[in-house]
Amino acid sequence: MKIPKKLHSSIVLLILGGLIAKTQILFGDGCQGMVEVILFLFLSVIYIFALLIILSTSATKYFKKEESFNYFPLATTLIVAILIYLVFQSDNFESSTRLHAISPLQHSLTLRKNNTFKIQMQEIEWACFYKGNYKLQGDTLTLLRPDLQAKTENIFANKYFIDQKSKRMYPVDNFSQDTTRWLTIIDND
Repeated sequence: MKIPKKLHSSIVLLILGGLIAKTQILFGDGCQGMVEVILFLFLSVIYIFALLIILSTSATKYFKKEESFNYFPLATTLIVAILIYLVFQSDNFESSTRLHAISPLQHSLTLRKNNTFKIQMQEIEWACFYKGNYKLQGDTLTLLRPDLQAKTENIFANKYFIDQKSKRMYPVDNFSQDTTRWLTIIDND
């Protein structure tokens, strides 16, 4: 199957748009930081320059009456803009939040109503995310990831006691000694 000549530029723009969106997508565990922001901006500038060159070339050919104007890059740009918008709004497509807690070090734990959790370890230039499932029995929360303490350098525990009166979560393995591991409940239903 031969691809029409007018679609070649749109395919290039679609690939660039996919790469731009990929800089903001994180599946499962992983880290994102300044490198992804710089790559996002760099690819966006390349996309804009490519679009301007394609449109000016098409306009020049149109005014010289050599061929019709190529509208495919504009349609592709609309598709890419919608894709990037959806990527930035991806948290809105997740299950609603059951509980959100924050540590004194500004790391956070979010429990979703579909029994999944997300830990965000925020630093100045990057953030790492760890996801998994949890089980809530009464006032005891169990994060069902055996490698969680090793991955988070013992900042987060696998099991917490939830004290609704004080709006705190205490690690069961170290109930009262290390206050940097305590979590303050910010939002819960």
